[in-house]
Amino acid sequence: MDDDQWMYVIVSKDLLGEYLEPAFLDDITDAFDGLARPLDFAAHPMGADAEVRVRGVEPALARLQMCAAAFFQVWTHDDPPQCSADPQHYVRSLVEAYERERERRRKRR
Repeated sequence: MDDDQWMYVIVSKDLLGEYLEPAFLDDITDAFDGLARPLDFAAHPMGADAEVRVRGVEPALARLQMCAAAFFQVWTHDDPPQCSADPQHYVRSLVEAYERERERRRKRR
């Protein structure tokens, strides 16, 4: 999620490089892997790809669900996926909801 509450759901490591531009790493407020674990990004000098590191081993499911709820509320006409206690199940449902979301033309305030 970026600092404007926009969420990007990236389903492969190959696609990650397309979205991670070193100049915009500071705009990322929250990021998670497929197990809902928080991610950290570090820019490399000389314009190389950003390094991605998993922060800890525990899922941050509540934080991910909060980010998803904020995104769907302000940027879409749809509801976020229902909360789940299983991180993998929730991430799968989030990917499905993101793929069918109906985007707003402007952010809802």
